[in-house]
Amino acid sequence: MIPREEWRTGMVGGKEEVLLSASGVLILAYLGWVDDHLPKCKESLERYCNYLNWQGYKGTALGLLNALMVMERDSAIQWLRLTCQEYCLDEMEAMSLVLGANIVEE
Repeated sequence: MIPREEWRTGMVGGKEEVLLSASGVLILAYLGWVDDHLPKCKESLERYCNYLNWQGYKGTALGLLNALMVMERDSAIQWLRLTCQEYCLDEMEAMSLVLGANIVEE
């Protein structure tokens, strides 16, 4: 379950929707991979580890992913929160890269 502080409800296109924080998106990808083994979620985590590497986080992207995969669930969620807070200075750009989508507004 995604922690309550990582989401809120808001109006999108006239409908109430659940809106995730950037770290909420990462936690959702993590849970989707470890709980349900969804390949797209693992791909998102791989892109996030690459993003961290590009932003100067020490270690290789593969090493970061491997370390994340062996962490206890609570530790992994905390690591995702902390790294997102420290390294995702432009959350829209970071999430665009992580999700493999062009969501950055020009």
